[in-house]
Amino acid sequence: MKILVLHTARISPHTTGYHRHEYWQLDHYFDTETKLKVCLEGKIDYIDDSRAIMIPPGCMHSIESFTPSRINAAKFMPEDDSPLYNGLKPGIIQVADYKDVFNAIFTGDIPDDNVETEIKKHYLHILIFRYRQERDGSGRKFSQSLDPRMNEAVFYIRKNLASGDISLDRLAAAAGMSINHFIRVFQHELGTTPMKFARRLVINKAISLLAYSDLSLIQISEMLNFPDQHTFSRSFKRETGLAPGHYRKKNNEPQEITEKR
Repeated sequence: MKILVLHTARISPHTTGYHRHEYWQLDHYFDTETKLKVCLEGKIDYIDDSRAIMIPPGCMHSIESFTPSRINAAKFMPEDDSPLYNGLKPGIIQVADYKDVFNAIFTGDIPDDNVETEIKKHYLHILIFRYRQERDGSGRKFSQSLDPRMNEAVFYIRKNLASGDISLDRLAAAAGMSINHFIRVFQHELGTTPMKFARRLVINKAISLLAYSDLSLIQISEMLNFPDQHTFSRSFKRETGLAPGHYRKKNNEPQEITEKR
């Protein structure tokens, strides 16, 4: 990943005009007296500081602020063809759902230290991971167009996440379908395989436990039904790019925003 912009700045009222670019953009406006007007691919919304804007490459968009404000801004580009970034649409996210990641990303500008830069890259990767999870279905409200049998499968995954009693045959049975047909429909409706979807939910639960509990890595691995801590650490790093111990250490450090004036 290449970080192009990463800062917190004061800005005057402005409009970006309708445009697109070839990098990812995350904007969070705050300390503003009025809502912002946001247009993503022709869809207009008005947001306050409780929400942030996720803009993938190629998305036509415009942002208009009507009063002075501050902004957390990140612009970045993945340097590989990771499927994590493929096919994601623009959207508005709830800042509270990403608070720990935001704090880690926006601790000053891009640091000179290579280690700190790599850590920020990992947190941007985690941000996209969560955004992908949300858009793939774990956090979304299912529309009427979603096959209702997939709702049954997702409900089963959530219900049995702690027990680890999740397998393709059980999921297919919950949906009332054959295994092969279930896999095809699930992937069509949610954009990922059933087991990848389940793994994302497990890792997201691990992220929450690392950030907001004092449980040890061994306790978390046992709670999430990993055979041992090594397997848990390897799975966590494969999905997020960051070892769980490293994630917890950085997340628990005091956070201090450095403003760029």
